[in-house]
Amino acid sequence: MKKQKVLLRVREFAPAEKRFDDTSILLLTPVKEDWLEDEIKVKEGEDLHDKLHELLDKKLNELIQNRRDVFIEIEASMPGLTVKVGGGDYTGRIIALSPRPSKLLRIGIIEENQTQSDINQSEEGISSNVSQAFKLPIDKAKWYDVNEDLYLFEGFILSKKQWRAIVFVTEHGERVLLPGDFEAKTIVLDIDEKKSSKAKRQTKARKKKRKTKKKHRKKKKKG
Repeated sequence: MKKQKVLLRVREFAPAEKRFDDTSILLLTPVKEDWLEDEIKVKEGEDLHDKLHELLDKKLNELIQNRRDVFIEIEASMPGLTVKVGGGDYTGRIIALSPRPSKLLRIGIIEENQTQSDINQSEEGISSNVSQAFKLPIDKAKWYDVNEDLYLFEGFILSKKQWRAIVFVTEHGERVLLPGDFEAKTIVLDIDEKKSSKAKRQTKARKKKRKTKKKHRKKKKKG
């Protein structure tokens, strides 16, 4: 049996609902970050990746047990191998806005009344392939710089206006959200209401656990 040391990066996030004019978006805000050291025991013939994943699953369950409104991501690094897991429990009408927590830099909201004829040029700082791929009038979007330390992952969007698309610019690239990405149509809030009754029913607590992983294996030497 061989023992191998593992370096763990543990990041804890809390849900944060942020408003951009008439649109509210559930994001994540970092609470703390720790670096830990652990070890795994690997028998001959056992898969190193599987053993590492077992360790992270156990550690994750310990950290989120009996806790609400928290999301934790753990990343383990070893020579030639990196694995990430994440999980938590927080409230919201949740859909996947990003495959992993990604630091948010800017948000562009394109309202429903924009037309295809509005497409003339792309907003400076936003690559033109976004507007070309989705045929969106990027230059007509309302842009908001995100100066807080906020992350895009799983969340919901509540709006007083119908929107055609929302462009998220993150540290890992650009993501475009369309109304059809929701299970139902965009929630439209009445001006005098904080949340519609439909929105209230759809913002019940849901436990979410997502695992993301990436691995880079060294090629096995023959012989």
